[in-house]
Amino acid sequence: APMLLTALLSFAFAAIYMVSVHLTLALASMIAIPLVFLLSVKLRRLTFPLSWLTQARQADVAVIVDENINGQRIVKSFAQELMQVNLLAKAAKKLQWVQVRSIDVSAFYNPLIENLSVLGSVFVWVYGGWLVIQGEIALGSLVAFNMYLMMIQMPFRFLGWMLMLEQRAKASAGRIFEILDTTSEIKDKEDRVEMKELKGNISFKDVNFAYADEPILKGMSFEVEPNETVAIVGQTGSGKSTIVRLLSRFYEIDKGAILIDGVPLQDIGVRNLHYHIAQVLHEPFLFSISIKDNIAYGRPDASMEEVISAAKAAEAHDFIQQTSEGYETVVGERGYTLSGGQRQRLGIARALLVNPS
Repeated sequence: APMLLTALLSFAFAAIYMVSVHLTLALASMIAIPLVFLLSVKLRRLTFPLSWLTQARQADVAVIVDENINGQRIVKSFAQELMQVNLLAKAAKKLQWVQVRSIDVSAFYNPLIENLSVLGSVFVWVYGGWLVIQGEIALGSLVAFNMYLMMIQMPFRFLGWMLMLEQRAKASAGRIFEILDTTSEIKDKEDRVEMKELKGNISFKDVNFAYADEPILKGMSFEVEPNETVAIVGQTGSGKSTIVRLLSRFYEIDKGAILIDGVPLQDIGVRNLHYHIAQVLHEPFLFSISIKDNIAYGRPDASMEEVISAAKAAEAHDFIQQTSEGYETVVGERGYTLSGGQRQRLGIARALLVNPS
């Protein structure tokens, strides 16, 4: 930005001086500016889709690399290393094509934009020399005029480079704002209910729900009393996990009603609802932080005694003590330094520490 500002100020200062010396000569020196402008517009139109494609292809390569690093045990256990290498090679080939195309466009247009300004120098020396011979301007003025012309040419040397950076930034920002500008479908009502404590009565009344066009729940009705333990069993894909997600209001039901202590789920504030519900997922997600911080994730202000108590209740305390730094041991990305059972116990301890209603 400072370099561009300096170049623009130099351009303005030099242009004013050149016009004051000789108007016709100044206009002749700037004859290439319209061509530069047209080429710049063309470059922008070509660069943006290529920049967007580059970002997309880089994302594809990153996803494949990430999946293979995190799923390396699965890849090796099924002897699919060659297949994954070929998959990565195909993604890299697509990225290579886009980047080569971008370089081709840049290599063609940037030299044109930069060197078109040289036409101005040619006109200055030819036409300016004739003016000197005719005695209309002094030789010293022509030399100074040419020096100022170099100051005018400086912005053009930055223009192609700046256009490339601008379009790449625009493409990157577009992909980011696709996520940032996405609005949540789950919204609180203005007169939402904030519940301090829950007794624990849960009612599903004629609940229907579908993922897109795939029906999952049809007319489901049941009731769970406070302090009652209920197990939901069924075939794979029958909607067991979906019931928990609907209860946490991760999705809106299509028909029917879900009530907690007689209050419709849609009337309860989402954050307030989540404060009263704790989940232990099939595959607990652990952050790349210490074991203590993972257990205390739902209650960052929990004391060490409370963390240890929750770990003991989940029968995780013994294996935590055997780790290199105990509760301060960093578990690594997604907790893959721990076994599946250990991750599950930490997930249980995290839910117990929250002590939901």
